Amino acid sequence: MQSVPGLAHLDADVLGVVASFGYLNELLLLRGTCRVCRDAAQRAMKGSCRRRGARYEKPVGEWYELRVDDGPHAISTRTRVLGHCVGGLSIEADRYDSDLDSATVAAIGSFIDTAAAGDLETLSIGVSVPKATLLDWIRRTPRLLGLSTNVLTDGDFQDSDFIAISTACPMLTRFKINAEDHTSAAEAYSYFFPNLESLDLSNTYGHHDGYRPMNFAKIARTLDACTSISMLDLENCHVEPGLVDLLLGSRLADRLTKLGLDKAFSVTPNLVLRCARAMPRLHSLSLPTRFTGDPAFYTALVEARPGLTELRIMSTVLTEPSIVAVSSLCLKKLDLCWFGNMTSPIGDIILSSRSAASLTDFALHTFCSPGTVTAADMLRLVRGCPNLANFTWSEEDVRPLDASSTTALTALLRSRGGRPWIYPKEDGSLADDGSGIIYATAVRH
Repeated sequence: MQSVPGLAHLDADVLGVVASFGYLNELLLLRGTCRVCRDAAQRAMKGSCRRRGARYEKPVGEWYELRVDDGPHAISTRTRVLGHCVGGLSIEADRYDSDLDSATVAAIGSFIDTAAAGDLETLSIGVSVPKATLLDWIRRTPRLLGLSTNVLTDGDFQDSDFIAISTACPMLTRFKINAEDHTSAAEAYSYFFPNLESLDLSNTYGHHDGYRPMNFAKIARTLDACTSISMLDLENCHVEPGLVDLLLGSRLADRLTKLGLDKAFSVTPNLVLRCARAMPRLHSLSLPTRFTGDPAFYTALVEARPGLTELRIMSTVLTEPSIVAVSSLCLKKLDLCWFGNMTSPIGDIILSSRSAASLTDFALHTFCSPGTVTAADMLRLVRGCPNLANFTWSEEDVRPLDASSTTALTALLRSRGGRPWIYPKEDGSLADDGSGIIYATAVRH
């Protein structure tokens, strides 16, 4: 929809189908083209063409960022145009400590009311407001499933505040306060929200050397209260034996499907294997950057959890035999970070494995000699993985891509419903922002 004026001649029904694939910013552009385009965009915004459950979910009705710096009049206009079709709402400002006047606060409240009456499921508050205002906004969203707030101004939350939020939004499955606190959510307030799906033991604020969860009594209380938890987030944590004993000794081990160890400390191959063997439903695993597993470990992991379908390995010591081992799984999502040279193209390794037929998402971040991984390699990989639609390739070395391979890769991803964004440009030329990264991506819709 980049050349929107060219759509004006289309039949209204055809235009409606085209609009159903649009993102909010594109629909806003389409809306200003002509009357027929406006009507088609408005129907799409109302969600009449939403396709939940389809292979590529439509983004409209999923997320919108409301900028409070635009003022109350602009916020009111956006409320009328698209407030009813927002599924996820982020309230942001240029400065999160900006003072909001009463008219802006009221306009935001009206937007939340309109969104809450429609499809609103997720709310993220990134502006600094008094706690009373924050709680008032939250009380307007009784059907909310996800809630996060980044800034608090007048006092820490007390237990009574968490009880009030839990009462106002009884269906919350995700809740996070990013405050200047030195404890994790699981140790501070998660036990007030019985429907939470994730146990969050992470804390990155002020813990540059890693966070050590210490309040095992509060963690045990959360495990007892939140019986729907199926995901465990240990980002930036020191994963020590006492904590592992507590987690694996609870009913959580039987329910856990996703284990996140991003940037975690004290994670050994034996510890990961112990967790994998104790978690029969585990299908998603993310390993830390500092992880030192060898091919024997990955072979043992495959034997311990042959049902793994999602794997993220950012290790600096990943080897070709290790990739061969994990590719023997029927992976749907694979995220790799590669350091050094390879004797065989990584795409060929995957194409000769079981994962070639099952992969839907693949990301490769390479830090190796120029030419080690090429656009032609990536094109061959995508062609050989018929279900692959979400694809990311980033490279530390800045150099032009092969134009023909890049163009073919873009066309193939688009044919599968993806939205490719190639950096450098599709003709192989480099952008001049100096970021040093090459991307080829497709976003599922």
